[in-house]
Amino acid sequence: GLTGYGIRYRDLDPSVMVTNYDWRMLMKALVNNINAFSPTLAHIRRGQANLVDMKDIGWKNFSPTMEKRLTGMVQDCIPMKLKQVYVIDPPFIFRAMLTILKPFLKKKLRDRLASTPKEKLTEHFDPNQLPEEMGGEYPENFWSLREKGLKVREQAVKDFENQMHEILMTKPIKS
Repeated sequence: GLTGYGIRYRDLDPSVMVTNYDWRMLMKALVNNINAFSPTLAHIRRGQANLVDMKDIGWKNFSPTMEKRLTGMVQDCIPMKLKQVYVIDPPFIFRAMLTILKPFLKKKLRDRLASTPKEKLTEHFDPNQLPEEMGGEYPENFWSLREKGLKVREQAVKDFENQMHEILMTKPIKS
């Protein structure tokens, strides 16, 4: 099945990101999370379904600069197949944000956005695949899954590098 992870949007506070270093660290964290939950080429090919918990968000969680940077990065810079984004418990503000974001989103991404109340997530996912905080029965938390995924990713990169080394060292390069 698809891999994926959840984001609690209410935990994002763009007002604390004032320097380019702050933005780079946010982008690096996002890339590390995506790498952790798509650790191998097979995972990347299957695609991701992401859960975005928007319960209790407000204007303090929104920044046109942040939205534009994150949207551009996800659409154009990260090699992943985003199959679906489930926006959970979106408040009225989400509709306003989506109106602002639409010009920056490609049609393909717009078509993959779906909103749902948390209580209906089990209509889209097996409860065994959902974390407990999302109404599911999966016992592991985000951080332990992230660490496991990053270890798998590290090994996958080493395996790829070894395969490339073997190919380059055993087959002559034609000029």
